[in-house]
Amino acid sequence: MLLIQNELINASEVNNSEAKKLLELAERKSLKYCNSLYLEFFNQFYTRTNCKIDHFFDINFGDSLIEVKQKLRVIYSIIAVRSFLDVLCYKIRIGEHRIEVELHFYKNKLVFFKYAFPFIKDRTDIISHLNQKYFMNMNHIDFIDEGAVDLDDNFVRVCEKEVFTVMYLSRESRFLEYLSQLENFDMCAKKKIKKHIAG
Repeated sequence: MLLIQNELINASEVNNSEAKKLLELAERKSLKYCNSLYLEFFNQFYTRTNCKIDHFFDINFGDSLIEVKQKLRVIYSIIAVRSFLDVLCYKIRIGEHRIEVELHFYKNKLVFFKYAFPFIKDRTDIISHLNQKYFMNMNHIDFIDEGAVDLDDNFVRVCEKEVFTVMYLSRESRFLEYLSQLENFDMCAKKKIKKHIAG
């Protein structure tokens, strides 16, 4: 439910070159890549939304890998990163947008996912959809310097580095405990996780 609800989502065929590109994630088994994605959430402000932050296909934070695989209606690849983290990847097209999706499972629970738009032309269109979905355009934020957090303390933010990406993070307690043990984690940031949450 990132963009337009009820719009038909078509799975793209995954050929050898695309599969190879997805499997390049395997070289990130040092966790450096995954951890950097998570930690970026602790470096900005968030505005509270009353709308639930979740994935489409009726997939929610906390769902198991098996549950998600049963709900998905696309071709996907799964990459194991160490013994406690799995990354499920797939590609879809929504309207004119080709989207590369990653779902991260910590100890078999969905804790993070992201939508990357490698060929996007108009980024303002995505920002507008995010504001419409989470704030019904009543409280417009840019989603670049500021993100959104729902009533369950799940987060969504936008990253413009290299590829325009919308990212989502769960504050599941065991996952936060894992994050707090990371070498570069700022304990002060953990206590706040930008408790400058507006609203």
